[in-house]
Amino acid sequence: MEQTKTVQEQRKRLDELVEGKVKMEKKLNSASLDLQSHEKKTREDQQQLDTLRQTLAQLSERERELVDFRMVVSQMLGLDATTLALPNYEIIKLLESLIHTHHHHHHLHHHRGVPWYCPTHQMPHLPQIQDLRDSSSFNLSVSASQEDALPLHES
Repeated sequence: MEQTKTVQEQRKRLDELVEGKVKMEKKLNSASLDLQSHEKKTREDQQQLDTLRQTLAQLSERERELVDFRMVVSQMLGLDATTLALPNYEIIKLLESLIHTHHHHHHLHHHRGVPWYCPTHQMPHLPQIQDLRDSSSFNLSVSASQEDALPLHES
């Protein structure tokens, strides 16, 4: 009888251990799934970070190219590009004025007697009534030095 009681106690203890083992396996599986989920999220975040780094590098390169372009245009206009505090719209206004004058000069000297449509003035201009200076003598009051400015080539 005592032996039967001991066997029953051992079976009960074994059942408890098996039940504990099953609970621990479930916890382990759950933790494993959580870990896999976190690893997947980490990989996705790393990919996104890599993409953002690549985009930032491309944007930085593009910004450098635009700064270089602005510097060249400023130098072509005869502006002191090293201490250039002129906003972009002012540079654009100078370019527009220079190109506009060049167009008038070109049509006045190369297309005599032919009316042409000036998009700036929104009306046709006849060469005989145009009274514009020669574009080669065009003076930009903000120019650092006219020797540094490059002339526009006539087409």
